[in-house]
Parts: sequence; structure tokens; C-alpha cells
Amino acid sequence: MPLGSSNLILKIRSMKLSWTLYLAPLLVAFVKVASLDDPPAVCTDSESGSVVLGSEGRVFVCIGNAWGTICNDDMFEEVDASVVCKQLGLSRFGPTIKPHYLLSTYNGPSDVLMDSVECSGSEQRLIDCDNRNSTNIPCDHGEDVAVSCLQRRCVEHDIRLANGSAFEGRVEMCLEEVWTTICLESWNILNSRVLCRQLGYRSEGANTPANIPGPISMPIYSKQFHCSGHERRLFDCEKSGPSPPLCNHNHDLTIQCNSTRLCIEGEVRLAGANSSSGRVEVCVNEEWGTVCGDGWGNTEARFVCRQLGFSRFGEFIAYRHTQAHV
Repeated sequence: MPLGSSNLILKIRSMKLSWTLYLAPLLVAFVKVASLDDPPAVCTDSESGSVVLGSEGRVFVCIGNAWGTICNDDMFEEVDASVVCKQLGLSRFGPTIKPHYLLSTYNGPSDVLMDSVECSGSEQRLIDCDNRNSTNIPCDHGEDVAVSCLQRRCVEHDIRLANGSAFEGRVEMCLEEVWTTICLESWNILNSRVLCRQLGYRSEGANTPANIPGPISMPIYSKQFHCSGHERRLFDCEKSGPSPPLCNHNHDLTIQCNSTRLCIEGEVRLAGANSSSGRVEVCVNEEWGTVCGDGWGNTEARFVCRQLGFSRFGEFIAYRHTQAHV
């Protein structure tokens, strides 16, 4: 539907900006991986409590504006390593602790700043575990903690569709890094709308076709969802238990969404013969619409160009009294 009667036409100088050239150094500086050099001695207040993996997986933690290592005093166990991996955005499952006698000599500027680490596994940061941190830890770098982490199996509360297409299939949800099916019992249209929206599809016409049973070995999430229809993610909906009696893989939830993709709120596009000029359309309430051109000029055009990732030196062309096709 049109958002204004006089639609905008823009012409853009086709010079895409290379954003990755600016972002990459920031990402590398903030999160180090095992193949990079060890961190410098100093860290900032904003990094306090952060952990990084240096060469060979040696763990460094930021304490008091200094990067330091952790003493492997025979108390550091897999549960402690799992917190390190989780804090780094990696899988908390299957971490390994490298024996200290296999570590090469460390000649960097950092001191040993932590030992006696005892985590329960529920902590989000290593610094939140019981520990002793001091500049006088009786330990040398030959006893530093080094860990190896696995990539996450899946992202918590993500949704995917299996044995179907991009918009239809058996619903699987990530819980504790494990993919689970969802029990169909007590499912309703409001739940379907939220689920389809989370997958990036329109909610109109969503339905639950014939069941596609999941593998016997796959766990089933059996709590009942009670969505209002306005939530952005399925797991944001209210939930209740206990498990309905019919929750088995013959009752796994299968969904069919509207195949039309949603647009992202505030997203802008150009409708025309090519990608660098055309009528301006904006996404509002999951609908594409046109923009009223009254009062528009090159200044406004340049904002659109910049949002689209082109050079900001675009040009406003003209008004045209046409309707957007959405």
C-alpha cells in the first residue's frame, strides 16, 4: 500500500562502500583466536572479566586492567573450561584441557593472575566463578591453563524446519545446544503466526499439515506454548506444563508458513530497472510502501543512498505519480 501519493525516484552513484574493511580490525582486536599472538599486558575497563585464548589455547583473563593467565593447580576441571568456552561464544560441551607439560614456554608480558577456580557451570563469565585472583599467585607459566573449545552446535532458541522446504517442515528448536522437536498438542494459530514470523515469513494462512515424525533419538520439547501473536520469537511466548500425554514423535509439530518473505522494519529498497535508481519504498509494519515526495531533495536522497550501502553522493530525480506494487 502507498504511504504517500507522490512517490520518490532516486538515482545513486554506483559506488558500494566496503564496510568489512572497517569492521574486521575491530572484531579481531576484541576477540582473539588461537592462531593469533597472545594479548598485550594491558586491557581496558570495558574488557574487565573478558577472556581470550592466546597461542595454543592458553587462557587469558582481564583483571585490574591487565591480561593474565590462570594457574592449572589441579583444581581446573572440564566444568571450569566449559564456562570459558561459553563466555567466548563457543560450545560449553566437550571442552578439553591441555596438559601443562605440553605447553611451550611463554615469554610474554602477562603475569599469572588467577587460580583455585571452581565453577558450577551456570556462570556466564569465568570471573563469576569462585576463584583467587592476585598479582602474587605462586605459579609459573609452565602451569598455565589452556583449553580447546568446540563450535556451538546451534544457537539457543533458534528455529529450523526439517524434511521440507524453507517455509514448510518439521519444527525443530535449539535448547541447550541440542535440536529438539516440539509437541503438537494444544498448538494454535497464534503460535503458528509467531513461529512463521521468527522464520521470516508472513503469518497469514499458516497451518499445521500432516505430521513429519522426528528421529527416535531426538528429544521432544513438550511444554505448551501460549502466544499472544505479537511476540518476535516463539520462546518469548508464555509456556506451561506438565507434558501432554500424547507427546511422542507421532505428534511432532509440522508447520506450513505463507511462502512470502517478510521485510524488516525500516528497511529501504529501490523499485526500478536497476539496483542503483528507482522509486523509494520502505518497510513499515511488515509491509512495503512508497514514501511521499513532498519536500524531498538531494539531502534526503543521500540518507537513502547511505542506508543502501552506496556512496552518499546520490541525486534526487523527480516525483512520479505511480503506485507501489507490494
